[in-house]
Amino acid sequence: MIAILMLGNSYTAFNDLGSVVEGDLQDTWPEAQVTALTQGGQTLAGHLENAEDESSPWNTELTSGTYDWLVLQDQSQIPGFPKQQAEWQASRDGAAALDAMAAENGANTLLFLTWGRRDGDSQNADRFPDFPTMQEHLTDGYLAYAEACEREVWIAPAGPAFAVIHDDIVDAGGDPTEDGSLFHLLYSGDGSHPSGVGSELVGYVFYAALSGRSPVGLPSDDPNADALQDAAHRALFDDPFSELNFPFAYEWGELDTLGGGEVRPWVRIAGDEVEDVALDDAVLWVEGSLTGTVQGTGDLVVAGSITTLGHDAIVLDGDVTLSGNLVADAEPGVIVRADTITWNGVGTAGNGFALELFDEDDQQVLMVTGEAPAPGTPDTGFDQPGVPALPCSCASPMAGAGIWFLGLLALRRRT
Repeated sequence: MIAILMLGNSYTAFNDLGSVVEGDLQDTWPEAQVTALTQGGQTLAGHLENAEDESSPWNTELTSGTYDWLVLQDQSQIPGFPKQQAEWQASRDGAAALDAMAAENGANTLLFLTWGRRDGDSQNADRFPDFPTMQEHLTDGYLAYAEACEREVWIAPAGPAFAVIHDDIVDAGGDPTEDGSLFHLLYSGDGSHPSGVGSELVGYVFYAALSGRSPVGLPSDDPNADALQDAAHRALFDDPFSELNFPFAYEWGELDTLGGGEVRPWVRIAGDEVEDVALDDAVLWVEGSLTGTVQGTGDLVVAGSITTLGHDAIVLDGDVTLSGNLVADAEPGVIVRADTITWNGVGTAGNGFALELFDEDDQQVLMVTGEAPAPGTPDTGFDQPGVPALPCSCASPMAGAGIWFLGLLALRRRT
């Protein structure tokens, strides 16, 4: 069960965003409930004024203690204004005060980071000449709002998801503002408010931000759903430990248990070595070298420059992404077994051995193969360029030794 109270303006009211978010969340929380209180053009300072009025529904809802998350959406321009302006400072202070009210009622706060206008803002052309510039200022403003709060608050990066679609079109040599482009389709006719397509993208962002799960594959009849879900996924998970703060992302050692398995934890280890770990539907994000064993259910992302793997080092019911250079310090045999393996670096198997990636029993296997040369033979090693992931459309439960730990909650060190 998850209950959300959204405070916003027409950006939240358009296309009944609360219902869109509620519908997506019900994929993970079947009894999810979203309540939205909106007023056209309302600011966070205005929401605070409403909340302090004991006769208003804002006060009734905020002091009810019946919600788990308070979502705050500011007026569409103010977060991007210069920080010395009175309107910006009033919204910043409103965010901090509203978060304090949520804390008193046992709820967390999620800042709804909105999008820049499609063609920039003609009312503030010097400050917001185009979408990328406006989005940069809005993102900076919401991050400053978060810093002003007395406790940790989190962000739903709707604007950065819009930017993913915008930048993809630019990178392909197209014009995002051209009529008919996917970026153009995100907006209603005024180039500011979201279209139904835009609100659908925002719903996927909220789903990912609150659950830690990818929106890819959520049911939809929209022909653009695959592209929208991909954009939301990338806005959240391409760099889940960036300055955009997400509630599912933990540093190693911060997370002990997670009841119910509703939120998928992403856990980062930034050190040079990783001790043996067991995953239970988690993502282990390694930024140093990986030398231990990783087993369980979930995904492994190794973003470091060197990954050293021994025999049977990784056995996962999930996906493995290896970046940088891979050193296989093992006898011939399996070193990685997972649903999919994506390896983008260079591999060295050492002294006459080779590395091979192939399918076996609905999983992919990265294996050291070959025979050691006779004594005195020069060490030739084995290098190969990036190895693409092989297609695998299904996942199967793992068998054999090593699955006893699958009942563990979240992620723990093995001792």
